[in-house]
Amino acid sequence: MILFTCTWVGIDIARNYSKRPKQIRELLHALQIMEAEMVYGQEPIHQVLYKISKQLTPPLGYIFMIYLKLSLIAMSHYTPFGSKH
Repeated sequence: MILFTCTWVGIDIARNYSKRPKQIRELLHALQIMEAEMVYGQEPIHQVLYKISKQLTPPLGYIFMIYLKLSLIAMSHYTPFGSKH
């Protein structure tokens, strides 16, 4: 029973490691899309992050969605220099 469990856990860990190169390529591609959208499309960062999060597969899509939510929270607390809030 212990041998079976250890083998199963090892195979599961190896499967996750085998997904890494594909995820890294997908992340690099997403960053290139993000750059192009921001430079050439001149869209706000939150719109770019939303588009990219919908195009990507989990877990990368989740990362961009979390970053989107954090940036929206940060923007809601932003006050320009010299203004009182």
